[in-house]
Amino acid sequence: MYMKKLLAILGVLTISASGAALAVACNKPTKQENKVEPTNPTSPNDPKKPEEPGQPTKPGQPKQPGQPKQPTQPAKPTPGKIDKLVSAWNSIFRDSISGEDILDHSAEEKQKAKDKEEREVLHELVNFSNAVERELKLISERIKREKAESKFIEELRILTPDTTKEQTKWLARKIAKEAESKFIEELRILTPDTTKEQAAWLARKKVQDKFIEDIRGLTPDTTKEQAAWLARKKVQDKFIEDIRGLTPDTTKEQTKWLTNKIDEFLSAKENLESEYATKEDGLNNLVKKELDETIKGFEKLKTSLDKQKEKSDHKLNYLEKEAIVKEKNKLEQAKNELKEAEEWLKGAEELAKEYKDKEELMSGARVRRAVELQEKIKKLEEKLDENKALAEKITQIDKEIKKQQRSYKDDIEEYNQWSKEIDNENKYLERIKKDLVSGTNFSDSFFFNTDEEYGFNYEYINYLDKTINQNNQDIKETKENIELSNKEVISKLVADKLKSEEAMYQIASLEKMKKEKDEIDNFLRKNNDEISKIRNFASLYKNDVLRTQSEVDESKQKVATITKEFNGYEDQLNQLKKQNEEVTKSIKQLEEQKNKIVSDAEKNHKNILSELDKEYNQKEKEIKSKIEKFEKLLKELKESKK
Repeated sequence: MYMKKLLAILGVLTISASGAALAVACNKPTKQENKVEPTNPTSPNDPKKPEEPGQPTKPGQPKQPGQPKQPTQPAKPTPGKIDKLVSAWNSIFRDSISGEDILDHSAEEKQKAKDKEEREVLHELVNFSNAVERELKLISERIKREKAESKFIEELRILTPDTTKEQTKWLARKIAKEAESKFIEELRILTPDTTKEQAAWLARKKVQDKFIEDIRGLTPDTTKEQAAWLARKKVQDKFIEDIRGLTPDTTKEQTKWLTNKIDEFLSAKENLESEYATKEDGLNNLVKKELDETIKGFEKLKTSLDKQKEKSDHKLNYLEKEAIVKEKNKLEQAKNELKEAEEWLKGAEELAKEYKDKEELMSGARVRRAVELQEKIKKLEEKLDENKALAEKITQIDKEIKKQQRSYKDDIEEYNQWSKEIDNENKYLERIKKDLVSGTNFSDSFFFNTDEEYGFNYEYINYLDKTINQNNQDIKETKENIELSNKEVISKLVADKLKSEEAMYQIASLEKMKKEKDEIDNFLRKNNDEISKIRNFASLYKNDVLRTQSEVDESKQKVATITKEFNGYEDQLNQLKKQNEEVTKSIKQLEEQKNKIVSDAEKNHKNILSELDKEYNQKEKEIKSKIEKFEKLLKELKESKK
């Protein structure tokens, strides 16, 4: 007895000490944490920025608590950069006292401007030389071209009267030259505006003219040399005059020579007329021959196209007036036959449908219904005894259902009474639990309980919680068991009742089915002859529909075949029309081309004749000028001797 009290006192002391220690542990930590002193982000000894973390220690190498932190050396600036900055800044103040560092840039700028001006003058001279070279080149080419033309004209003058080949070549070159001139004219029209370039050229030209004028001013004076030359010329003329006075008289020979020259030029004039007349006749014959051959070629090609068009017209006439008309009539006839066959088919289908509906109305639906009733009656008769037994049970089932409903009601009332008692017990246990522990002092759970079965209050509280939870679980499970048991019994009874009701319905419907089948059988026997007649007509019109459908299919095939042939003829017709249009267009283009070629040839012929006339007139003028010159000399010679 004393031992038990001693143990109880020791237990209370131990629990009190544990509670005190626990309270102290909750209020104050038992171990001082090793805190790292925060470093000042602005400290000069730490080169890292405040937001950059330090380098972590490697695993296996922990930092010694007593080891002092080594201060880091601040980063030194690069000497080179400082020297450059200092020297650059100091150089600002390195001015010479004597002013030697101040330079006069005006002379240098003038020299640069002068050099620039000289370079521009040289550049303009180079451009001027290039322009002169280009102009000389163009003049040289023009002289060469004129020499070639003069040579060609001279060769034409020496040629024999038959100059067909040479004139043809010359005509080709003439046409090419005119085409080139026309092309150059078109290029001139398409050339962009060069106003700015011309203005720049005029500026350069002005500089060049000034330069030439300056050069001319530097030319030495040659007045004395020219005076000396005139004196020498005067002496020479006097000497020649004196020599002429000593020369014997050759008037007669000179007269004869001049007369011969005049006759020679008159003969040359006649030869020139004959020569150019021959050239003109040869050119006319050449142009006529070429035009005749060209027109003949065009006429031959036109004849071929006309024959082709005539052949196309003949075929078009045949297609339009015979083939297409014939196929069109065949197509119309086939379409009429198809339309008639489709009308016969429509009538046959209507009659077949009419008698089929009558057959269906008189016998088809009734026969199917009779067969259906026969099968159902057979099945119901096989189950008749079973259905009667089930029908007899329906009263007993209703009684059992009512009995179960009363039993369920009694169970619910008993459950409500029992659950109320359990709920009162739970409330009682909750009050005991509330008396054992206050809500503000946690240590109340560790007091000894007066009940010998439980040592401490928290053990008794756990027992109370388990008892309350078990009571609630028992209430829930009991209610669920009552509901489930009642549902199972009622479901089985309702299913049995439905089977009994179905059996009663089948017994009642069996008699109705037999009565309906007897009525159908009597109707079919009574109207058997009429039904047979309707069935025969339905079969007859069905066969008629099949035969007419076959005729319709044949007519459709025939229409499709004729339509294909008709479309083929129409395609040929359209193609021939298109070809005919192309041939007509080609004939028109050929005629236009022929007229253009003839017109161009006549125009070129006219231009060439005009050139020949100009050339003849020029040479005739030269001969006349020489004749007049010699006649004048002859006249002067005669007058000088009078």
